[in-house]
Amino acid sequence: MDSGDHAAKAWAALLAAALPADKIPPALTAMAEFFGSHEFGQVLADPAAVRDQAPAISEAFERMCSGRDLSVCVITGFLAAGCDQQLIPQGHMANEVQADDGRRLVVDWTARQFDPKAPVPLIVTLAAWQAFWRPLLGQELDNVAYRLPRE
Repeated sequence: MDSGDHAAKAWAALLAAALPADKIPPALTAMAEFFGSHEFGQVLADPAAVRDQAPAISEAFERMCSGRDLSVCVITGFLAAGCDQQLIPQGHMANEVQADDGRRLVVDWTARQFDPKAPVPLIVTLAAWQAFWRPLLGQELDNVAYRLPRE
């Protein structure tokens, strides 16, 4: 299996892991809807418009949630980029949200740039998001992919 096939299968698995609306904490749903409609609007649904915008969008959501009921920080994954599909550390960012029930969720605002069928935002468990990036990088991400939350 070539790396393109492997990436396509990994992506399909990540999309399949997307949480249904009834499994997403109401506070996160409300904040995501507000953020999407007031901060970035239709831009989030356009794969071309969000290309290279993951840091700005993720950091804006973190700022908006600061001091509210959600514990949010920016995390980073790895992005395959360029003609040779080099893996660039910290090339893709998303938000980690701590749910009231203890689940750690990832809100990936710009996943649609990788697949036009991706929901906006893509919300998966942290484990599913790590499982997506892990085989693309070829090493464990468990202790690599985090930035500390802002104080």
